[in-house]
Amino acid sequence: MQVSLYLSEKLVKMVDKLAKRERRSRSKVIEALLESSLKKTGQGSRFEPLVGAWKDDRLAKEIIEEIYKDRERNRRSERVAL
Repeated sequence: MQVSLYLSEKLVKMVDKLAKRERRSRSKVIEALLESSLKKTGQGSRFEPLVGAWKDDRLAKEIIEEIYKDRERNRRSERVAL
């Protein structure tokens, strides 16, 4: 299938440089770059492996209370520093 793309001159020069170095056509380089990018996107976020990694036995309410206390403590320390 044929697709038309409008790219900046700078981007075209970068693609052409890569194509020349790899001895491939501009189209093949763009195709490989798109495939690579889409595969990475399909794997999920780079933070996905961290989901659930932080173990905490406290209730959500307790964690939220601690966050609010820390915020207030930080505000007071910022006022003193000024």
